[in-house]
Amino acid sequence: MRLAALTYVYNENVNLKIWRDYYGRNFGEENLYIIDHGSNDGSTSDLGKANKISIPRTEFDDIHKSTALSAMHTALLQSFDCIVVADGDEIIVPDPLKYESLTHYIVQKKPTVMICIGLNVRHILTMEPPLNLSCPILSQRKIASFATPTTKPLISSVPTIWQPGGHQCNIRPCFDSDVFVFHLKLMDYTISMARHGINKENQWSPRAMQSGHGVHHRFEYEKFVSEGFLDPINAYKQDLIFPFEFEEEIKLLRDGVTEINGSYWTGHAAQKYVKIPDRFCSLI
Repeated sequence: MRLAALTYVYNENVNLKIWRDYYGRNFGEENLYIIDHGSNDGSTSDLGKANKISIPRTEFDDIHKSTALSAMHTALLQSFDCIVVADGDEIIVPDPLKYESLTHYIVQKKPTVMICIGLNVRHILTMEPPLNLSCPILSQRKIASFATPTTKPLISSVPTIWQPGGHQCNIRPCFDSDVFVFHLKLMDYTISMARHGINKENQWSPRAMQSGHGVHHRFEYEKFVSEGFLDPINAYKQDLIFPFEFEEEIKLLRDGVTEINGSYWTGHAAQKYVKIPDRFCSLI
């Protein structure tokens, strides 16, 4: 199978390197496609063999982003059999107990559109030091939070139209308890705060503001810190860390799938904190 990965970035000076390294190992760096929305921090100056599609810096608009990704995905399907469409901080990992790699997973499963179980990697400030980017991330972070909004259809082998944020699409997705997307936005306090500052300073389009797209990117710092870093500390203190099991959540998501205006929305499952098993520790 011919496999590729596609993303859309602006000034991702930390996450993009992680994204390139991971998907490059799986698919070959020459099969990575990066839509660069006017980065000016040097993060897209040297992408090795990866392919950069430069577009002008304009007001950020999630509809523009999802339209660009959907169109590029469809175009790439003329040359590839299956494509991952993931943000610069989204790393898709199948269960290593069953699959050697993401490539192995896709080749075995041959998915049409596959939902990936969303896990936000959390920095527990009271017990974990700042991240050392020269070492595997999941060897340093042991807690993640499952959340419905981060559970997204990110692997597709057919022309697909994604909605803003990439949470819904026009193809009824499949569900699998063996494939996860680790979101790295909250993996480190200092890195996350710097990234949040970039997001807050973005010029957002009037349409994005009116529609409420990306509202979490514009949280005031107090709210961002409270939800991103204080909540998991409290969950840890109260021993509210659960096993790495998601069958009940997947059932709720699958049973609640609804078609709305041509796009498929999953059901809802409550957030919960889980311990990341050691078998994942060297994979990102």
